[in-house]
Parts: sequence; C-alpha cells; structure tokens
Amino acid sequence: MAKEKGLVKHSELLSWLKSDCRLGHGHPNATILYIQDP
Repeated sequence: MAKEKGLVKHSELLSWLKSDCRLGHGHPNATILYIQDP
C-alpha cells in the first residue's frame, strides 16, 4: 500500500501510518524499522 502511494521516506511512512491507520508514534516507528532491516 505504501509503494502504491509513493511513500519511501521514513517520515512519510510514519505520517501515513499515524493518520490513515490511526496509530500513535511508537508502533508505526517500530514497524517501519523492522520492515527496513528485519
């Protein structure tokens, strides 16, 4: 979904997850970091 929206930067992904998925800051941040470097 993020690729379809053209989101690649950490800050873009974080803002998207926080707004569209209605998450706080910690969970989206951890998710992004895990996906980028499992």
